[in-house]
Amino acid sequence: MTRILISAYTGLGNFILKTPIIKEIKELYPDVKIDLIAGNGFGTEFILRNSDLVNKTFILKENDSIWKKMKLFINMKENNYDLILLAFDSNRKFLFFGSYLAKIKTRIIHINLKSKVKMLFFSFMPSTTLVPLLPSRHEIDLNFDLLEAYINKPVQRNYNTFISNTKNKDILVKFTLEENRYIVLQVGAANGIKSAKKWSIDNFEKLIKVLNKKYPKYNIVTVGDQGDYENDIRGLENKNLDFINTAGLTSIDEVANLLYFSKIVVANDSGIMHMANALNCYLIALYGPTDYTRTRPLGKKSRILYSKTDCFCKMYNFSGNEIKLLDEYPTCMDGITVEHLYLEIYKILGEH
Repeated sequence: MTRILISAYTGLGNFILKTPIIKEIKELYPDVKIDLIAGNGFGTEFILRNSDLVNKTFILKENDSIWKKMKLFINMKENNYDLILLAFDSNRKFLFFGSYLAKIKTRIIHINLKSKVKMLFFSFMPSTTLVPLLPSRHEIDLNFDLLEAYINKPVQRNYNTFISNTKNKDILVKFTLEENRYIVLQVGAANGIKSAKKWSIDNFEKLIKVLNKKYPKYNIVTVGDQGDYENDIRGLENKNLDFINTAGLTSIDEVANLLYFSKIVVANDSGIMHMANALNCYLIALYGPTDYTRTRPLGKKSRILYSKTDCFCKMYNFSGNEIKLLDEYPTCMDGITVEHLYLEIYKILGEH
């Protein structure tokens, strides 16, 4: 194998979960050129910025015209790709059909065993291997399944994710923080959208009050983007709480450094959670409706609290919708109490 194309049409957290397979391919085939195709360049511009794992990233937006897509795939013919990997979270129809225009020799794709019509259709497509999308399987394993289907032998599965990190302490100066002397809270998530995956604002308010009282020497820092601030964090600013907001005031690189230099990160199931896990932070991840068997952080410093209410794991095996689930289960995350979360923070601070 000399050149491979990997689809990266996915979210930040899901792409971070692809880093182990990208590294494994490079270790198996040191001379291989790995290219990405995505709707944005975050993979190589941020996550893999300082690595030599990826050769090139092609940016092709999903809403680009069919002519623009066809032109790119036709021009790709000169790359002589041996393989394209189309994982469940980044498999797009235009990529599959475009791979034939690009003369890519082999397609390895995930297929949901419930999709009988798709299975029948793809089974007749030339040079295409279907890999079952198995339930109760972590995304890292699902990605490795694609590689093993191509090489037809097992690989040593490494579950350590990673992201680029400049370790720049300027962010500490910017917000008057001290390394290992602050606790990061991800109050919002996904640009502040309604979601059953988010711990309630009321609970975060109570937690900040407890931490202000019990650990006055630790700053409390909220992170996120402008949407998280406008929709979630802003409501905490008139509550007589002592915390420093950075949401909407930082680049993604600065967020990574805020996580890296923190003492503890508390996060909903999100891209920031996967960033903290990849940076080997002390992480407390909050899980409720999400299929934890597929996305849970696997780092040695990561701990998980589960909200085992009526909506627990309702998104199992690619079912459910986090926005609709909130309407049906407005207290979905209340199975994690402030006391539960404080106890985990207490344990980590007591141990270290």
